[in-house]
Amino acid sequence: MTRQLITSDYNAFSLLRSLGLKTDPTSFWASDLEELPVRQESFENTLRDTQQFISGFFKENELVGILGFLREDKTKLEHKGSLWGVYIHPGHRGNGYAKSIMNFAIKEAFQLNGLRQINLSVGSHNKAAMTLYLKMGFKIYGEEKNAS
Repeated sequence: MTRQLITSDYNAFSLLRSLGLKTDPTSFWASDLEELPVRQESFENTLRDTQQFISGFFKENELVGILGFLREDKTKLEHKGSLWGVYIHPGHRGNGYAKSIMNFAIKEAFQLNGLRQINLSVGSHNKAAMTLYLKMGFKIYGEEKNAS
């Protein structure tokens, strides 16, 4: 089951986010060490904002996948948003959960008035994610040099 996360999901979210930042450090902009002190406040701020959300995929009431959406807040950019932090627990990969959570988040995002474009970033080393995103209709539009 996929749904938007709520305040009471924080502990499960935090544990899964930490796992992702530790097991797949090259897939995220942050490290667990630098993000952990501000994670709960950031999570709560995201949930309060009507233009962003965090989705979760639950397998038998266990949170096994997460994905965030953030809409641009500048007037000339508000037609677009970004998916961030896509992560599926390693023990649950290969079951279509990433596709499910992506479809859910995309559908939710396009419910926002005026949203016309969704972007995401992925490391070129992450072939599984790139394959999924391309199959879902995302297009490569650039490469950031010296990104790590």
